[in-house]
Amino acid sequence: MAIQKQEFVWRPNDNSGSTLLKYELEAQHWTKAFKSAQRSQAPLNYGEVFTTIGIIIGLALTLLTIVVQLLMMFFKWLFSQDNNTACKVAKKYNASSSMMSITERSIREIIMRRPSVFKPNRHKLFKKAALMVVAKQKVSISGMMYELKIDFDIASRLIDELFEAGIISGIDKEKQRKVFIDDKMSLDLLYHMEKQYSTI
Repeated sequence: MAIQKQEFVWRPNDNSGSTLLKYELEAQHWTKAFKSAQRSQAPLNYGEVFTTIGIIIGLALTLLTIVVQLLMMFFKWLFSQDNNTACKVAKKYNASSSMMSITERSIREIIMRRPSVFKPNRHKLFKKAALMVVAKQKVSISGMMYELKIDFDIASRLIDELFEAGIISGIDKEKQRKVFIDDKMSLDLLYHMEKQYSTI
């Protein structure tokens, strides 16, 4: 069987705008394809890899430094707020700075270890109940019912709220509760400080 000989046919080039544009686009396509093939076959440049890794590590360290500085600024602000609060309470009760420092530290420990955060919707008799418990240094539902002229349910709720506030402890093995706040000044300081810690 004879094979027909095919002659090479040149593409028409009439120098028209559409023809030149078509050839230009085709040339760009093959140029991009050639460069892409070169990049895929090019050997790995370890210098560029290490440079990129170094940049990423540098950015991570910078971000970490910023976070640490922000945390330091926050705790510095928080400490200054505590000091301002302590100064106000100390002035009100004419207490010494050393006494306030000890009281402030103990109140901060109470706030941090208590089972819940500050609750603004406490019972309206909460502060009276807290003041009574602190004054007597004793927790008694029956005594609270008698002193505040309330029923058992309200007294029980107040006891729970005092526990949540960290003013009293939970029930121990002897069915007793301990009062953590020593006096009215400490109680007043607790009210001021817990509002600050509730925003954390």
